[in-house]
Formats: sequence, C-alpha cells, structure tokens
Amino acid sequence: MPEFVDLGFPSGTIWKSANESGLYNFDSAVARFTSQLPTIYQYLELLENCTYRWDEKRKGAVFVSNINGGSIFMPAAGYRDCNGNMDLVGSNGYYWSCTLDGSGGGSYIFFYQGIATTSIGNRCGGRSVRLVKTDCSKIMP
Repeated sequence: MPEFVDLGFPSGTIWKSANESGLYNFDSAVARFTSQLPTIYQYLELLENCTYRWDEKRKGAVFVSNINGGSIFMPAAGYRDCNGNMDLVGSNGYYWSCTLDGSGGGSYIFFYQGIATTSIGNRCGGRSVRLVKTDCSKIMP
C-alpha cells in the first residue's frame, strides 16, 4: 500500500493512506502533527469531491474521489470523552482537523452509516488523526 494517496483535489492535498495510531485530544494532535494535520477546509474538500460509503466488513468509511477514482479508508475508531471513556468504536469515526472554531472548540469530520459531515467539539476529547502532505498553514478558504 502506498504511504500517500492523491485524490486529484484542486487544492493539491495528498492524504496519508493510514491513520496515526491511537486517539489524541485536539491540543496534543496539533502539537505533535502541526503541519500535517488537515484543516477543516481540506475535510470539506474531501466531502465535496468524494463519494462516501460505509464499509460494514471493515467498520469504517471509504471515500472515493469523483475526480480520479482514488480512495482512502478511514476506520470507525469511535472517540474518547474528556473523562477517558471510549464510545462508538466500530460504528462512528471522528478525525481532528487543525482548525479552531470561533468559540475555541476543535473542528473535526465524523461519519457513521449513511452520514459524513463536519462538526465542532470539546478539545479534551480523543479523536483519530489522518495526516496530509500539504502544510496546514497554507490551506485557507
């Protein structure tokens, strides 16, 4: 499997083919992966330029590019709440971006069977991380 996948996006964003291991709170994800953590705009580009489908066998989301047919699989690793409790493993996926919203929450993409969208959450919660080759600071709306 290649380390990165080019989905042909207008921004030039190239996605890593696998997750980083473990779950991270927002601040530790940003500190550890600063320039490779996608912005919320890169996740929106993923949603706008891919067909989403749930993979029941592997328990996760497949995003297939409408531009070049490339694809990435994102496991539904669930999340860890601010008290350290795990929930929704195998049924939902949550992935941090490097983008803060106006109220100080962290932005992320989430998905489950039939739905893939973005949201904002408390930064102390643990979420998955999928990296990109593109520097976060260079992708603006």
